Amino acid sequence: GLSNFFKMFTEFGIFTFIIFFYFIKYILNIKNINPYNLFIITLFVTMCIRGVGYFSGGFIFCLFEFFYCKKFSNQFMLKNKHND
Repeated sequence: GLSNFFKMFTEFGIFTFIIFFYFIKYILNIKNINPYNLFIITLFVTMCIRGVGYFSGGFIFCLFEFFYCKKFSNQFMLKNKHND
């Protein structure tokens, strides 16, 4: 009952693969591992092994990072390069 990994597969089934796909994609897109990326990866793995619930604060933070933050930061960087 403590592992989010098993709870997600039991409750959501195949849709859980979407979350793990974005997690793997996040890891593979990292060119240089900095402390922030390491924090996100360890937080996600820790929450999958022993998490409080499906959508605790740390888990939501990781999901937000996987789905949105990289996309917005990449768009912001491209926009700044065009302005220079």
